[in-house]
Amino acid sequence: MALILGSWGVAGGWNAPEGTPIATQNPTPDPHTVASGTKPTGNPTANTPLPVPTQPTLDDQGGSGRYRLSLDTVTVEVDAQQGGRIIAFALDGENLLRDNSVDPQNYGSTFWVSPQAIWDWPPVPEIDRAPYQVLQSDRSLRLVSQPSPSLGIQVSKSLALGRFRADGSPTLRLTYRITNTHTHPLRYAPWEVSRVSPTGVTFYPTGSALYGSGSFGTPLTETSAGVTWWNHDRAPISQDQKLFAEGFGGWLAHLDGDKLFLKTFPDITAADQAPRESEIEVYANGNHTYVEMEAQGAYTRLAPGESLEWTVGWSVHRVPATIPPVAGSGALVDWVTGLL
Repeated sequence: MALILGSWGVAGGWNAPEGTPIATQNPTPDPHTVASGTKPTGNPTANTPLPVPTQPTLDDQGGSGRYRLSLDTVTVEVDAQQGGRIIAFALDGENLLRDNSVDPQNYGSTFWVSPQAIWDWPPVPEIDRAPYQVLQSDRSLRLVSQPSPSLGIQVSKSLALGRFRADGSPTLRLTYRITNTHTHPLRYAPWEVSRVSPTGVTFYPTGSALYGSGSFGTPLTETSAGVTWWNHDRAPISQDQKLFAEGFGGWLAHLDGDKLFLKTFPDITAADQAPRESEIEVYANGNHTYVEMEAQGAYTRLAPGESLEWTVGWSVHRVPATIPPVAGSGALVDWVTGLL
């Protein structure tokens, strides 16, 4: 059975009986899906019925494993050989994701499971960087990981690029599925991590709490117009910094020049968050070469053979010349909320 996250504690590791090894098995082709208890967000990306999106195309017949989706001036590129990682999300040919010339491991957009205390570092290879099987259709591109012996799960990612918003602008709709391939229940939260420019501003609607920075340095943020802003240009950093927070309304944005990268996802409460994690996390590395936009879904119990599904919407927009593209701009907040 599968848990669908939305319409569209202390972490002590996975909950196996002491001394029990994780035994992998192939999940059923279409396991049941279970609901996660998330509250509805009302954003069009999550709730609009799926129209027929653009058909994904093979970008390189030479066996590179790269796939491309394009609609209007928006292009998405996926590398199936590198963890089904999204390596490009471009507007007018300008990629908003950092590539592997910046960091050979921490680039593009990947998917993990939370809490991190379960797997520590580095990320589990079967989920983060090993090859994914590709299933292509006229509606979407689906990538399926190898089962992970250490986590007891298998992950799939479905990507569809279409006109899911009321204004008809291109939106990438990503549906992540986590399947429990183990023989006893497990608990995980879905976690999307996207590396973007270390300049500009990352912002989200302020929720009820900030949760500090863990073992990282504390970023300098400000709150205005109901939004929390992290201005990455305000001062140089010399150490890794991170923000843990509960958001409100189910969105997170990064502004780079006049280009806005907007993520939408089912909003969750503090009670839904994984132990020692949060709905919204933003990380800046000490070398000042990338920033991570991170969103997490609800921490969910999965019975053996059970799956959860979590859907995230991506869109990219050019900020109108009449709107100041700066931290604290109420006009910018009004414009962004009008895109939801």
